[in-house]
Amino acid sequence: MRSSMQIAVINLSPRINDSDVHLLAAAAQRHLVDVAQLWRRVPLPVVVLRPKDPLGSAVWPIYLRGSLSVPDALGDHDVTSDGRPRGEVGLSEILDSGGTLFEGADSVSACLTHEAAEIDGDEFASFWADMPLGTPIAPRATQICLELCDPVEMDVYHVQIGKQAVAVSNFVGPAYFNAGAPKGSRFDMMGKLAAPFTMTKGGYLILRNADGSEDQTFADGAGPAGDLWKAWRVAKKAHKLSRTSRRRAAPSR
Repeated sequence: MRSSMQIAVINLSPRINDSDVHLLAAAAQRHLVDVAQLWRRVPLPVVVLRPKDPLGSAVWPIYLRGSLSVPDALGDHDVTSDGRPRGEVGLSEILDSGGTLFEGADSVSACLTHEAAEIDGDEFASFWADMPLGTPIAPRATQICLELCDPVEMDVYHVQIGKQAVAVSNFVGPAYFNAGAPKGSRFDMMGKLAAPFTMTKGGYLILRNADGSEDQTFADGAGPAGDLWKAWRVAKKAHKLSRTSRRRAAPSR
């Protein structure tokens, strides 16, 4: 049952100390409270576990790794062979590319909260929402994958944890996936979107077309020619083992 589940942040890297791990987990918890309020549900609890701590069946781990097994990725979420949702964040990929622990869209905190929110929203990375054929942003598409942060993933806001302001990812709400949502609905946490199935600069969507093929579309300025994304952020989305590509290969349900 969802009510018994919890997300565990587990640090596997010497690049971050215990104090900062707990601070990141506290920010992720605050962020999931915001997610729960917009989605009108009970927030998942976030805990910190040590690498050797046993993982109970009700735990969904997010690992802070020195580097990821997925080349060119910053973060990822998928499902293990035994059916457990999990996420991971690459500290070297972020910090060695000019990112920070707590500040800005290219931060460990933004990546962690992105992955936690998307595990919360679709733990098995398999849900799709219907969208009308002919939607301007993707005229051939009939479905959009249910990813909470991707459409607005370059936007962050801050939560205060003690004396530290921590950047967390913007995310979309249920109205975003509703073609009939009334004008003035709250489509994302930060209030940047004015309609369903849209993006802010830096966002992207995974889509299923009427013929069954699957595709991605990037917001203006977010693609390979845009100035908002560094090359490694573009590569993250395109790599065959990235979350995006695995999601596109996953069956709908």
